[in-house]
Parts: sequence; structure tokens; C-alpha cells
Amino acid sequence: MSKNAKIGVLVAAVAVVVAAFVILRPGDDGGTQATGTTSNQATTPQAITTQPEKPKSAVATIRISGGQPVGGVRELTFKEGGTIRFRVTGEADDEVHLHGYDIEEPVGPGKAAKFSVPATITGRFEVELHNTATPIAEVTVEP
Repeated sequence: MSKNAKIGVLVAAVAVVVAAFVILRPGDDGGTQATGTTSNQATTPQAITTQPEKPKSAVATIRISGGQPVGGVRELTFKEGGTIRFRVTGEADDEVHLHGYDIEEPVGPGKAAKFSVPATITGRFEVELHNTATPIAEVTVEP
């Protein structure tokens, strides 16, 4: 195939791609407005930007029964800059203490202790029932 023939094939291929784009481009409504009438004005395609939806992470729930965490001491890991989120339910009144962040939340029958704390301190922190000093979780905040 000669050089001119190759250039001709390339030009034809580009023309086909451009024509396909013009005919099939997204958002092209052929000038029809929402009322169903045809517009004589030129329409400008508008870009539609979508944000990917962030997956919702399940909030860890630690259940206290007989003064002990059901299933043993939980290991919870979070990223620095994120949010430490967990909740504790129990059958007896107590305080849940997140060491390192020095935050306490009440827990008891019908009242869950809910934690939603900015993860600003890296390290490993114990979570305990304050009145009995029973460990119920280890929170790790990674850089």
C-alpha cells in the first residue's frame, strides 16, 4: 500500500469516528424539549458529573452480657483522618471509656453508648467498662 493510500485510509477512519460521535453522543436529544416540541435554537450538551457513592461501612456493635463482651475483646481498626465509629449495648448501667481519646459514654438497658470520634491520634487504645475496668475492645488508629 502506498503512502498516499495509507493516509487516505487514516483520514477515512478519523472521519467515521467523528461522524459516529456526532450521531451517537450522549445527551443529544435532537432538539426536543421536555414539552415535546422541537426547538429551533442550538442546544449545548451539558456535562453530567456524578460522584461515586461511598460505600457505607457497618458500625461495629459490641454487646455486653454478664459484664463481659459477647465474643471476647473486639479488635477495631481505623485510619488516621477518618472517624472512629462503634457502639456498645449492655444490660447494666455503666460507662464505656475510650482511652487515649479520654471519652466516656453511658451504656445501659435501652441506651447504647455511641462513639463517633475524629481519628486524630495514631496508636492502640483500650476500650473498657469504666466501673468494672473490664476490657471490651482495642481500637487501633493507623497512619
